[in-house]
Amino acid sequence: MTDIQQFISMAAGKLGVPESGTKSATAGMLSFVQKKADAGDFSQLLGKVSGLGDLLKEAPSAKPASGGGGMLGGLMGKASSAFGGGGGSALDLLALFQNSGLGTGKAQPLATMLLEFLKSKAGPDLTNRILEKVPEVQKFLG
Repeated sequence: MTDIQQFISMAAGKLGVPESGTKSATAGMLSFVQKKADAGDFSQLLGKVSGLGDLLKEAPSAKPASGGGGMLGGLMGKASSAFGGGGGSALDLLALFQNSGLGTGKAQPLATMLLEFLKSKAGPDLTNRILEKVPEVQKFLG
C-alpha cells in the first residue's frame, strides 16, 4: 500500500466517511496546491510521498459546484464568481468537499490531517515552503 493510500484509509476511518470521498477530496486539494506551488518543491513532494503522482492523475478539478450541486453548490458557485473565483479560491476548495460527498464540515479536519501527514513524509520545511505559495489553503486551515 502506498503512503497516500494509507493516509486516505486512516483519514476516512477517523472522519467516519467513505474512502472514495476522502480520496476525491484529497486528490482535489493536492491538485489545487500543485497548480500554485513552486514546480521544483512540488516535484520533491512527489518523490517523498509514494502514490501521490497516481492520485493526482485522478484529481477532480477545483471548480465551484454549479447547476446540479443543490442550493449550497449554487450559492458557493455564485460567491466564488463574485470574489473572482473560478479555479483558485478557498471557496473552490469548499466546493471540492461538497462534490466529493464529504460535506464542508469535514473540510478543515481533512485538510489539517493532510498537512500533518505531508509534514511527516516530506518534512516541515518543504511542506511549509509549498504552502507559502498557496495562501488560500492557509486561510482555509484557519
